[in-house]
Amino acid sequence: MLKDEQGAAGRRAGRNDFVVFCDARTGSYNLTSLLNSAEDTVCHGELFKKGQIEVPDFHRRKLGPRSISARNHNAAAFIAELRRINPFKHFGYKMFASHLIWAPGAVEYVTAPATRRVILYRPGLEVYASGLRARTTGVWTNRTGREVSEQVLDTRVEFTAASFETFCFHYNRYVSMCRMLAALPGSFVIHYEQTNDPEVLDALLAFIGSKTRAADLQSDYRKQYKGSLADGFSNWAELEAAIGD
Repeated sequence: MLKDEQGAAGRRAGRNDFVVFCDARTGSYNLTSLLNSAEDTVCHGELFKKGQIEVPDFHRRKLGPRSISARNHNAAAFIAELRRINPFKHFGYKMFASHLIWAPGAVEYVTAPATRRVILYRPGLEVYASGLRARTTGVWTNRTGREVSEQVLDTRVEFTAASFETFCFHYNRYVSMCRMLAALPGSFVIHYEQTNDPEVLDALLAFIGSKTRAADLQSDYRKQYKGSLADGFSNWAELEAAIGD
């Protein structure tokens, strides 16, 4: 049964399973990096990323050869195998709504009573702007130690009706899933702007079951765009008009 595949050894040791449900450009790399830095927690990236399994090299070697199709075909067994590598740590990973398209079996893990759900939410226009900027500059993450000029990070973007319509289709699916998961027992909602708030992070760590405090966490990622939302658009008035219409 699924409950047996979710890491029984970890639960016998008093360790919990969790998933960070999020979407692209919501600050998920920063949040998962923070959680992964806790001594008693391992938090992977996108296990079900399209065409890629986002885990550290150590875990990749432990997993051995793994095809994407095999991962997608039996999501529960894949998660269980990865979970067994760290039986004495709280175990989590991040998931997008789109991952369930090619790995539908993963929804059983996300909605299981034994899984603690961390729901990362960011307002739509911020996500839209961040996505446009990343595609324009080619800078998808601002990792510590990587030199990226402020001029590039603060690149202004342009609203178009076509790009906004496409964005809304995907974003609405993400928001719908956020609402559904948030209504389940064992869910914790954290907003993008709270991901560096010590008080909120302490509450999140306690929710996961971690003994680590927020003051001891570290992230490999830094904020990219630092300006205001309106200043980030070259045609903000057009976007406002489109939303008004």
